[in-house]
Amino acid sequence: MKSEAVAQNMPSSLANEITAGRGLFGLGPWAAIVPIIAIAIGITVGEGMWPYALAFIGAGCALMFPVPMSLGIFAMMVPFDFLPVLGGSSGTTLTFLVGGGAIAILLVEGVVKRRLELPTRSALWWFLFAAWTGATILW
Repeated sequence: MKSEAVAQNMPSSLANEITAGRGLFGLGPWAAIVPIIAIAIGITVGEGMWPYALAFIGAGCALMFPVPMSLGIFAMMVPFDFLPVLGGSSGTTLTFLVGGGAIAILLVEGVVKRRLELPTRSALWWFLFAAWTGATILW
Protein backbone atom coordinates (compact mmCIF):
# COMPACT_ATOMS: atom_id res chain seq x y z
CA MET A 1 0.00 0.00 0.00
CA LYS A 2 2.73 2.43 0.95
CA SER A 3 4.67 1.83 -2.28
CA GLU A 4 1.52 2.55 -4.29
CA ALA A 5 1.03 5.84 -2.44
CA VAL A 6 4.65 6.78 -3.04
CA ALA A 7 4.37 5.79 -6.70
CA GLN A 8 1.33 8.02 -7.20
CA ASN A 9 3.31 11.14 -6.22
CA MET A 10 6.29 10.42 -8.51
CA PRO A 11 6.81 10.65 -12.23
CA SER A 12 5.73 7.42 -13.88
CA SER A 13 9.19 6.37 -15.14
CA LEU A 14 10.79 6.75 -11.69
CA ALA A 15 7.89 4.93 -10.05
CA ASN A 16 8.22 2.09 -12.59
CA GLU A 17 11.94 1.73 -11.88
CA ILE A 18 11.44 1.59 -8.11
CA THR A 19 8.48 -0.79 -8.22
CA ALA A 20 10.25 -3.05 -10.76
CA GLY A 21 12.98 -3.75 -8.20
CA ARG A 22 15.72 -1.83 -9.98
CA GLY A 23 16.07 0.70 -7.19
CA LEU A 24 16.43 4.42 -7.46
CA PHE A 25 17.72 5.60 -10.85
CA GLY A 26 17.86 2.01 -12.09
CA LEU A 27 21.02 1.22 -10.11
CA GLY A 28 19.72 -2.02 -8.67
CA PRO A 29 22.42 -3.84 -6.69
CA TRP A 30 24.89 -0.98 -7.29
CA ALA A 31 22.77 1.32 -5.10
CA ALA A 32 24.79 0.23 -2.03
CA ILE A 33 28.20 0.48 -3.72
CA VAL A 34 27.78 3.97 -5.19
CA PRO A 35 27.57 5.77 -1.81
CA ILE A 36 30.59 3.83 -0.53
CA ILE A 37 32.65 4.89 -3.54
CA ALA A 38 31.41 8.47 -3.16
CA ILE A 39 32.45 8.53 0.50
CA ALA A 40 35.85 7.06 -0.37
CA ILE A 41 36.34 9.73 -3.05
CA GLY A 42 35.41 12.46 -0.55
CA ILE A 43 37.81 11.17 2.08
CA THR A 44 40.73 10.77 -0.34
CA VAL A 45 40.18 14.23 -1.83
CA GLY A 46 39.89 15.75 1.64
CA GLU A 47 43.15 14.11 2.71
CA GLY A 48 44.89 15.15 -0.49
CA MET A 49 45.52 11.59 -1.70
CA TRP A 50 44.87 12.35 -5.37
CA PRO A 51 46.08 9.07 -6.92
CA TYR A 52 43.69 7.12 -4.71
CA ALA A 53 40.87 9.55 -5.51
CA LEU A 54 41.46 9.05 -9.22
CA ALA A 55 41.50 5.27 -8.69
CA PHE A 56 38.14 5.41 -6.87
CA ILE A 57 36.68 7.64 -9.59
CA GLY A 58 37.90 5.20 -12.24
CA ALA A 59 36.49 2.24 -10.32
CA GLY A 60 33.13 3.96 -9.95
CA CYS A 61 32.98 4.80 -13.64
CA ALA A 62 34.02 1.27 -14.55
CA LEU A 63 31.27 -0.20 -12.37
CA MET A 64 28.59 2.15 -13.67
CA PHE A 65 29.66 2.21 -17.35
CA PRO A 66 31.74 -0.92 -18.02
CA VAL A 67 31.47 -1.04 -21.82
CA PRO A 68 32.28 2.62 -22.61
CA MET A 69 35.13 2.61 -20.07
CA SER A 70 36.75 -0.56 -21.39
CA LEU A 71 36.45 0.48 -25.02
CA GLY A 72 37.62 4.02 -24.21
CA ILE A 73 40.70 2.80 -22.37
CA PHE A 74 41.48 0.41 -25.23
CA ALA A 75 41.07 3.20 -27.81
CA MET A 76 43.38 5.46 -25.79
CA MET A 77 46.06 2.74 -25.66
CA VAL A 78 46.04 1.77 -29.35
CA PRO A 79 48.30 4.63 -30.56
CA PHE A 80 50.87 3.71 -27.91
CA ASP A 81 50.86 -0.02 -28.65
CA PHE A 82 54.62 -0.19 -29.12
CA LEU A 83 55.47 1.41 -25.75
CA PRO A 84 54.22 -0.88 -22.96
CA VAL A 85 55.75 -4.29 -23.73
CA LEU A 86 55.44 -6.81 -20.92
CA GLY A 87 58.22 -9.29 -20.26
CA GLY A 88 61.22 -7.55 -21.78
CA SER A 89 61.90 -6.40 -25.31
CA SER A 90 59.66 -8.94 -27.02
CA GLY A 91 56.44 -10.06 -25.46
CA THR A 92 52.77 -9.34 -25.02
CA THR A 93 51.84 -5.69 -25.04
CA LEU A 94 49.60 -4.14 -22.45
CA THR A 95 47.26 -3.03 -25.24
CA PHE A 96 46.72 -6.67 -26.21
CA LEU A 97 45.69 -7.55 -22.65
CA VAL A 98 43.42 -4.50 -22.34
CA GLY A 99 41.78 -5.46 -25.66
CA GLY A 100 41.16 -8.97 -24.35
CA GLY A 101 39.65 -7.50 -21.20
CA ALA A 102 37.40 -5.24 -23.29
CA ILE A 103 36.18 -8.25 -25.28
CA ALA A 104 35.52 -10.16 -22.05
CA ILE A 105 33.58 -7.20 -20.61
CA LEU A 106 31.51 -6.92 -23.79
CA LEU A 107 30.64 -10.62 -23.72
CA VAL A 108 29.83 -10.68 -20.00
CA GLU A 109 27.69 -7.55 -20.31
CA GLY A 110 25.87 -9.04 -23.31
CA VAL A 111 25.18 -12.32 -21.54
CA VAL A 112 24.14 -10.77 -18.21
CA LYS A 113 21.81 -8.22 -19.78
CA ARG A 114 20.60 -10.69 -22.43
CA ARG A 115 21.53 -8.39 -25.30
CA LEU A 116 23.32 -10.95 -27.48
CA GLU A 117 21.39 -11.91 -30.58
CA LEU A 118 22.07 -13.41 -33.98
CA PRO A 119 23.17 -10.94 -36.64
CA THR A 120 20.81 -10.04 -39.44
CA ARG A 121 21.06 -11.64 -42.85
CA SER A 122 22.58 -8.52 -44.38
CA ALA A 123 25.25 -8.42 -41.66
CA LEU A 124 26.16 -12.03 -42.41
CA TRP A 125 26.45 -11.24 -46.11
CA TRP A 126 28.71 -8.23 -45.35
CA PHE A 127 30.88 -10.42 -43.13
CA LEU A 128 31.20 -13.01 -45.89
CA PHE A 129 32.06 -10.25 -48.36
CA ALA A 130 34.76 -8.86 -46.04
CA ALA A 131 36.17 -12.37 -45.47
CA TRP A 132 36.20 -13.03 -49.23
CA THR A 133 37.94 -9.70 -49.83
CA GLY A 134 40.53 -10.48 -47.16
CA ALA A 135 41.16 -13.94 -48.60
CA THR A 136 41.56 -12.41 -52.08
CA ILE A 137 44.06 -9.82 -50.84
CA LEU A 138 46.09 -12.43 -48.94
CA TRP A 139 46.00 -14.92 -51.83
